[in-house]
Amino acid sequence: MKNISLSERLASAFIGAIFGAVIGFIMAWLLGVYSQTLGPGQVHVSIAKWIGTSACIFALIGLLIGQHIATMIGNALTALLEFETIGDNGFPSWWKLIILLVVIGGGWLWLK
Repeated sequence: MKNISLSERLASAFIGAIFGAVIGFIMAWLLGVYSQTLGPGQVHVSIAKWIGTSACIFALIGLLIGQHIATMIGNALTALLEFETIGDNGFPSWWKLIILLVVIGGGWLWLK
């Protein structure tokens, strides 16, 4: 992880920011407007804050871990998809999201 070039770190931060903004928008939509799992939004959500925060977080992670940000973006999008789909095994989909986020965090710590 220490031998990642500066250009790769900056490119990964840029990609992380772009896709982080998309993930932030999706999360704001699911919480504030409508979610198949949660139902109609009942929380006032500032879309700009969600997009900005998510973009900054993913950009920072991209700056730190380089090209591995693509895996984290894929895992986050998969977690959001799993959150919105009904599980086949009767396991609540929000539990899948929590478990996946814990696995992502553990993987990130292991790569570090």
